[in-house]
Amino acid sequence: MSLLKVNEVQNYNGSSLTLTASTVSTSAQLNTGGNISVTGSINVSDDSTTRSNLGLGSIATQDSSNVTITGGTISNATTASTVNIKASINASGDAPIYACRAWVNFDGTLTFSPNPGTNAINAHGNISSIEDLGSGKFGVNFDVDMPHSNYAVAHSIEDGTGFNDLRVMNQDDGAGGQVRSVSKYEFYIWDGTGLNDPEVMSLMFFA
Repeated sequence: MSLLKVNEVQNYNGSSLTLTASTVSTSAQLNTGGNISVTGSINVSDDSTTRSNLGLGSIATQDSSNVTITGGTISNATTASTVNIKASINASGDAPIYACRAWVNFDGTLTFSPNPGTNAINAHGNISSIEDLGSGKFGVNFDVDMPHSNYAVAHSIEDGTGFNDLRVMNQDDGAGGQVRSVSKYEFYIWDGTGLNDPEVMSLMFFA
């Protein structure tokens, strides 16, 4: 059967109603007290006005089936991109979640070739290159610009052979003229006596 036309199916109280015809067309109302199983798609129109409210308590799909609704609004919908985000990353409480917008792990002791370049990068996200600005001085270039230049920067430094090997990261926007912009962040590493190239440098940017 390629076409099933139903004037009204109402007050069906069974456990499920399965329609396997190629086309199911109703001119009035389709009610069921159980489930409606659809293996293809549902198209709803009344030939006169655009429906802004589709009276379905829930729509269940499986496999790669799709439900397409044009016009109107969808309220209280749960999509694959918003299902239990906090639970999936083991976050609890009501505090909001903010994502890291860029991060990088690189070796500052290597010769950057070209400069700026990517050969010193061990791993990264949204970083196009690292620039060697001299001993202990570096520039991080973002692949996609930050939304503003007031981003927060977190870092870690792994270097030295003992517990007393001090390493400090700083960003000098005064006399040193280091850049903090939406596209680039420059900084330097100080070991207590002079500028130093770290063996493993990690930075994370939040905005």
